[in-house]
Formats: sequence, structure tokens, C-alpha cells
Amino acid sequence: MNIEFLDPAEAPLPPDQVSFRRVEVEPYQDAQRLLVRLSVTPFQERPTIDLEVLDEQGDRVAASSIVEATDVTMSLTLHLQRPSPKSHYTLVARLLYEEQGEVDRDEAQFVIPELKHDR
Repeated sequence: MNIEFLDPAEAPLPPDQVSFRRVEVEPYQDAQRLLVRLSVTPFQERPTIDLEVLDEQGDRVAASSIVEATDVTMSLTLHLQRPSPKSHYTLVARLLYEEQGEVDRDEAQFVIPELKHDR
């Protein structure tokens, strides 16, 4: 008989212990879209993840929500409003539960690449 043991570090956690493991942003070469990769700890209850991209002045230029996430790893594409090459941006990711509110927050800094023009 082959018995597999669960790694206690991978056991699903209650809402107040769920957190981000990874928040990454990779701008596309078109300077208008972002590939966002996220991972969270295993969860007992499905969390909501709010994403907001802020420009250098703190203005929101993109936002999205993942309501009741079903997987611990996910990726999605965000579209920037008013992209500005060579500018610095911040992705703010918030992990939420309706009753607890925000249980974790993470940020990722990035720069939009300058567009390359073919001659």
C-alpha cells in the first residue's frame, strides 16, 4: 500500500492566514498590456484578489478583480489606460475576504519599455 502524506505547509489555510507567494508583472512589448502572474497559499475559502496599477503620480491606470479565485496560481492580462513608455508603475495586489476584509497585500514595481520601431 502506498500512502502519501500531505506536506503541512501545503494544507489549505483559513482566511486570516492566506497570503501571496508571488506577484509578478511583465510588460508586453506593445507597451499597452501587462502579463500579471500571481500565486497564493492554499486556501479553505476562495478569496477575492483586487489588482490596481498606479502611475508615478498615484493615479489608477488599470484595475481588475478575481472574484472567488479557484486556483492558487493564476495569470491574466491587464490593459493600461494612457501607457507612458519609460515610466515607473506599481501593481498593488490585495487579497480579500468579505468578512475579514484585506488579509494580505503585495506590490510589484515595473517600467514600461520604450516601443521599438522597425525601419
